[in-house]
Amino acid sequence: MKILYTCLLLSSLLFTSCFEYEEELSLVQYGSRDYALSGVLQEDWGAHSGKHYNMDFTIIGETSVFEENQNALGETYFTLSEDFDCYLFTEFFSPGKEGFQEGTFTALGNRKLSEAEGEFVFRRVQFGRSLEEAIFGENGTITIVITSKGVYRMKYDILMENGRKLEGTFIGTPQYLDRK
Repeated sequence: MKILYTCLLLSSLLFTSCFEYEEELSLVQYGSRDYALSGVLQEDWGAHSGKHYNMDFTIIGETSVFEENQNALGETYFTLSEDFDCYLFTEFFSPGKEGFQEGTFTALGNRKLSEAEGEFVFRRVQFGRSLEEAIFGENGTITIVITSKGVYRMKYDILMENGRKLEGTFIGTPQYLDRK
């Protein structure tokens, strides 16, 4: 009986650990290739057009690094290291002007932002594997959940302009940059 209990306990721990690891894995699939994701820069642009709150996110691949710089005015900005595997940029607009809200975002498309009052929308999704490459998203959804500890879970399901899908999840705490 003791052996059976021990086996059940070990199986339970192993089973739970596998699910926790899978849940925390950050990766995006583009075409037939998976890209591991490692970091995110969050740029807070504040209230936009009085009806939405604008927040931009740049997610980078595991071999990528954000390099912090300052301009002549002492303002901080970031660039990507020269050697990187991928980036994923998204420009989000959540309803209201008091702060960014979690939700499921859909493509703004050809509409004006003023025509999307009360909606969670993204204006631009851009994926690339070099600074010269920019593949734009056309349609789909991105769901953002923010935990009480400030961890963001971003689930992407996007149809890109070339007909390929970009799917995956990023989980992490953003590096915050106030642009207001």
